[in-house]
Amino acid sequence: MDTNKRNEKLLAVQQEATSLIVEQLKEFEKTGEVPVWLQPWDKKGGFSWPVNLDGRLYTGINTIHLLALQQKQGFPSSTWGTYKAFLDHKGQVQKRERSGKIFFYRSMEIKEKDKNGKVKSDGDGNPQSITIPMLKCYSIFNIGQTDLNPTQTQPPTPSQNFEGLADSIKKAGIDVRHGNDRAYYDHRGDFVRMPNIEQFVDESTYWAVLAHEAIHWTGAPDRLGRQKGKEFGDKEYAIEELVAELGSVMLLAKFGIKPQFQSVAYLKNWIEVLEQDHRLIFKIASQAQKAAGRITIN
Repeated sequence: MDTNKRNEKLLAVQQEATSLIVEQLKEFEKTGEVPVWLQPWDKKGGFSWPVNLDGRLYTGINTIHLLALQQKQGFPSSTWGTYKAFLDHKGQVQKRERSGKIFFYRSMEIKEKDKNGKVKSDGDGNPQSITIPMLKCYSIFNIGQTDLNPTQTQPPTPSQNFEGLADSIKKAGIDVRHGNDRAYYDHRGDFVRMPNIEQFVDESTYWAVLAHEAIHWTGAPDRLGRQKGKEFGDKEYAIEELVAELGSVMLLAKFGIKPQFQSVAYLKNWIEVLEQDHRLIFKIASQAQKAAGRITIN
């Protein structure tokens, strides 16, 4: 398959993934049912987070896409695997089951050429190379599409580790100041302002709100350097809020803490920007994962 056909096929898959996510946002706007990729806890208190057959968590766009597929198809399990992986685990994908997709970025080094198609050379006559990122996709199935018992590999619901998140926030160097009626990240002062924990309905809600603002903190110019936007309603503002929502979900998942959806005001903006650019959700998911990692890496 040549490069153009490969890119066309990849774009079609990206469009399919984005359409699924936009579809669920529109349903959320209509019914108020939060997509599972923004609130991965079921009504019984169970925790749903995509894992492979070895129990390893998926990350980035794969987390969002697989949770969206799980919700759309009604799969009871969050365990996924390739066709070969299920065979290795003595399982078989059922006939006529349609696969989902997971995505991976890989780097490729190519020779840099001038406008005439000749390879450029450095001062010593050595050919110059450039590294370009490549997005590849692979087929994957939910365990509910196989003859294996979904409960065999379903991860247990983790306990809520508030102390672990508090320690990570402290080690990351986030300046959290209490004593206010609302929560926000002050980009000029470079601190997070929070109400006192007693003002929240429960401890889980407090940490969910703090996680959201902590993700905003990671976007400062001397950290991950994300663009915040100038005012409510503009594209960059909406994108940053979606990064904060997804990043907080990813951060809280690491500590088994239930997220609280906080950005309903941005729904129309999210739908609009995602429909305009089918690659944008991939960038947003990557930024959200990096933001969560920036806090827990210490």
